[in-house]
Amino acid sequence: MFSVTRRLGVATLLGLAIMAGSMAPAGATTVQSGATARAATTLPNVNIGGSPVVFAPTTLSVPASPSGTCSSTTAGFTVTNTTSTMQVVLYKGKKFSALKKGSFAYVCVYGSVGGKVQFGLKNSTSKLKVTIS
Repeated sequence: MFSVTRRLGVATLLGLAIMAGSMAPAGATTVQSGATARAATTLPNVNIGGSPVVFAPTTLSVPASPSGTCSSTTAGFTVTNTTSTMQVVLYKGKKFSALKKGSFAYVCVYGSVGGKVQFGLKNSTSKLKVTIS
């Protein structure tokens, strides 16, 4: 399941179920990103930067987000593009989020403790491995 919703270019919400098959089992891990006006946050952050572009750090452990829309108050972490060009975050080789230079996204992870999600970057071998703690 992959869906994209745009609101006048101000916000982009993407939802992606991380599962095998078409039905989500109970406790399935899902992720969602929301790019909105940045609020002051103490959330863990992953930067996209360097040459070649990489995630830093490459592993992260975050609590499951509460259900609902992904926002600054429900996100598990943020991803920030520190490069001077757009970067495309991938899941299973498909676009999860496109981040303009200098922009960021809140990322929510829904699921059970121990659930894992892995992200990639277009035109890079770098991987971000996220575990629900």
